[in-house]
Amino acid sequence: MSPMSLSVLLEGCKGLSINEQRYNSEDYKELVFYLADLSRWQEAFELRLGPAAKPAGVEPSAEQLRLTKNYGGIRSHQTLFVGQADGRHIQVMFWPWADKEHVTLKMAVYT
Repeated sequence: MSPMSLSVLLEGCKGLSINEQRYNSEDYKELVFYLADLSRWQEAFELRLGPAAKPAGVEPSAEQLRLTKNYGGIRSHQTLFVGQADGRHIQVMFWPWADKEHVTLKMAVYT
């Protein structure tokens, strides 16, 4: 089995609109989409990574704060998915904006 790349993970999101592509590398991707599509985006990641490790509305654990520190951290109103493939860790964070219209999606792969 080959390592799960972020591009492969995003294949499950085909057909979902991206408002802005902010960063696109092999080990880190950041994009913005509309809040109206949040449940569809989350469903796509849940199919690949399982249920959210930290759903919105739940305080993050100390381990989740440590895990996400290099990518801006995680707050109670945000969602975190965590998965593994071939010894590589994958984290996906959904950060809803205060404008209640946009969401930042941050994806990172690391060993």
